[in-house]
Amino acid sequence: MKYIIIVIAFLSAQMCIYDACAENDFEEQKLVSFVKSAVEFAKYLPQETVYLHLDNNSYYYGDDVWFAGYVVAGESLRKTDLSKTLYVELLNQGGEMIDKRILEIDSFGQCSGSFTLSRLPFYSGFCEVRAYTKYMLNFGDDIVFSRVFPVFEKPEKYGDFKDRKLQQYWYRKYPEIRKRTEKEKPVNVKFYPEGGRYVIGIESRVAFEATDEYGNPVHLTGKIINSRKEELLQFKTIHDGRGVFNIIPTKDKLFAVVNSDGREYRFELPKPESQGFVMTAYNLTNRNSIEIAIAKNAETPSQTLGVAVLTRGNIQNLNLIDFSNQSYARFKINKTSLPEGVSRIIMFNEAGNILSDRLVFAGKNKTEGIKIKTGKESYSPFEKVEMELMTGDRTPFSISVRDAADDDVEYGQNIMTYLLLTSEVKGFVRNPEYYFEQENHDRELDLLLMIQGWRRYSWEQMTGARRFELKYKPEKGIALSGKAVSMARSKPQPDTGILCVVSKLKDGKKRDTVFDGAVFTDSAGCFEFTTQIEGKWDLAMSTWKNGKAKDYRIILDRQFSPPPREYIIAEMQVNIAEDLQKTKKSGTEDSNSTAVATADSPSEAAMTEKVHQMEAVTVKGKKKTKQHDIYNARRNAIAYYDVQQQEDRIKDSRVFPTGDLRRLLPEINRDFRYLPQKDIVVYKDGSSRGKPRPLFIVDYRQDHFDSISWNQQNFHNIKGVKSVFVSEDHAAILKYCDGANKDVTPGMYNCVVFIETRPGGLYRKEEGRGVRMTQIEGYTPPAKEFYSPDYSLVEQQKDDRRRTLYWHPAVIPDSTGTAKIHFFNNSICRKFKISAESVTSDGTVCVIK
Repeated sequence: MKYIIIVIAFLSAQMCIYDACAENDFEEQKLVSFVKSAVEFAKYLPQETVYLHLDNNSYYYGDDVWFAGYVVAGESLRKTDLSKTLYVELLNQGGEMIDKRILEIDSFGQCSGSFTLSRLPFYSGFCEVRAYTKYMLNFGDDIVFSRVFPVFEKPEKYGDFKDRKLQQYWYRKYPEIRKRTEKEKPVNVKFYPEGGRYVIGIESRVAFEATDEYGNPVHLTGKIINSRKEELLQFKTIHDGRGVFNIIPTKDKLFAVVNSDGREYRFELPKPESQGFVMTAYNLTNRNSIEIAIAKNAETPSQTLGVAVLTRGNIQNLNLIDFSNQSYARFKINKTSLPEGVSRIIMFNEAGNILSDRLVFAGKNKTEGIKIKTGKESYSPFEKVEMELMTGDRTPFSISVRDAADDDVEYGQNIMTYLLLTSEVKGFVRNPEYYFEQENHDRELDLLLMIQGWRRYSWEQMTGARRFELKYKPEKGIALSGKAVSMARSKPQPDTGILCVVSKLKDGKKRDTVFDGAVFTDSAGCFEFTTQIEGKWDLAMSTWKNGKAKDYRIILDRQFSPPPREYIIAEMQVNIAEDLQKTKKSGTEDSNSTAVATADSPSEAAMTEKVHQMEAVTVKGKKKTKQHDIYNARRNAIAYYDVQQQEDRIKDSRVFPTGDLRRLLPEINRDFRYLPQKDIVVYKDGSSRGKPRPLFIVDYRQDHFDSISWNQQNFHNIKGVKSVFVSEDHAAILKYCDGANKDVTPGMYNCVVFIETRPGGLYRKEEGRGVRMTQIEGYTPPAKEFYSPDYSLVEQQKDDRRRTLYWHPAVIPDSTGTAKIHFFNNSICRKFKISAESVTSDGTVCVIK
């Protein structure tokens, strides 16, 4: 048997071939060429990885969400100077972006910011925060950092943080942009042949995973039978509903018969292939090496194969195996030379096609621990707390100290588990810290990688088998790009001058200008320029060519934000304790666990019936102000739209804006329809023939606006509209419809469209032909300072219930790698939960251990 071993030396970025005969063998040269392409791809198109450290695991309406961002080179985990701009977005349960931060990445590869959960309308439930550089989007949306966390209704009693109410995931009142995740069957078992395939006549390892309808693990036992119901083997789950068994597949159909909670279920195994190669990776038998076994059956043609090892996109080594005279090969890979984290073993043929693919973990427990030293073992209410943290490195670290007096929502992830594990696997990983504990969980980790293997780095793109398009360059500031096209046919206009002015009013009087000049389109009609601005600025653009003004349209490339991903039901967990599990056998769930997310009903805070009969009551209270009415209308709405932002979005999507709110509504909300023959807009199942339709209310003035009177009032012009709220609240319909008009009844309407006009009744200026006027966002101004009272200077707050007691996104250690922090305790805390995270200058991940 002939082996050719090729080792990739990172320092020289050259390949050393230890068998010169490969140069004379066409098959081997072809295999080597794919690896050379992959090395060049990783060198010239390096990837970035982003991680966010949040100050808490759950939040309530009105809370601040504090975060620290880390941007590292994907292959080395060291800081990178590739991109200088990070986008952090907050999405609600329906997938709408409700807030956004554009942050400048500092020289340490870090940045920080905050969100305030106060936007109306507010939907409690599971929010998503995601972070990415624009350059990362070249490699797919899946590499974007994403974290899901619960946001509860504001407690009825201040400080009662055990009062956890949220709208269920299945409550469908809010607009849904995110693809809805459906529940599965009560018991689901999926099978994963090692490496992605198994072949008739070759012994193979098959991993399996058992889950319930919510994606929670199910413990079960089972057996494999053939079509004649003969038992071939028995199996059982090992950890988190996962297990593995060995089998030699035949042409006969195979079935798994499993038993869960006294009930029997039957599943068919995947159909084996008639010919092919099977790769088995033994990662647990030897601490220093990974043994690879490859076998083929008699029907499989002989050929030379390559087995490459990649770690975070970097080729570590390559083995070439000649199967001319044998059907079995076995060799070892030096595990100690692999970087810490997930490595990928790829078996491929001379066409570059992947025949087998396997993830393994190497270098466990190489991370550094952040040590904490406190002045006392326990602290009294309002007492000053002093801590000393030792990292051994001067790189800034982020730290959160939380009050653990109340039960806390568990998360189980940190910068170590993300960078080294979960960013490289598919789907939701329950409690990833488990796999990094001191106990030996290597078997469970290897089983996880057999099942949830995901390929962050595309082998096909790296080797040139699939075309790679570099759509976004690394940003060095606030980059703005776009295209000039003809007005009618949207034909690109090359060699066109675009005069750009970026300015804003300073102190409400004089304009401050940061950019005033011309840029020119290239042969494809595209242009770009970069500024260093902070906050929102006005942008005015006009087109000209050969010294003459042109009526070209200007389309800006601002719609790059990825679509919201589909939620995984298993990640929508509200686990209050580590050992909290679903209630067994009854089929119901504890109100503090997954049922909070997945029950088929609205939350306690929402009414489940259309009509509620109440006893007569006498209500006494102060007269409500208009501000209170406006707040209630916004709070009870189901949708909100900033009209100028929506108009800009439509323009940037190459569609002519209508200029008419009646026609704009169907563009931004699919529940509205415009009926041109009647010149009216209807909502959901409404129509022009007596069925309920929208009630349009301007600036919260109680009146009756049907489509005709609304048109006469001229509020159809979107240049005069600031924002729109859509509400289905029955009380709002009753309040704002014209009850004095005998021809009007509340049943005429199925929603209220609250139209908020621009302050002072001003209209935005109409754009001339060939002119584009809009606003651009620069870097988000620095976040407000985290509130931490100094009780040595101010009076103690008797009911201080701060949940996060201390937060700092970038604590800088001294020359010895030591940092000291201090803060004051709240009124009830007896125990702290501390989270400190960092990545050192050499790419070492640091967490509290």
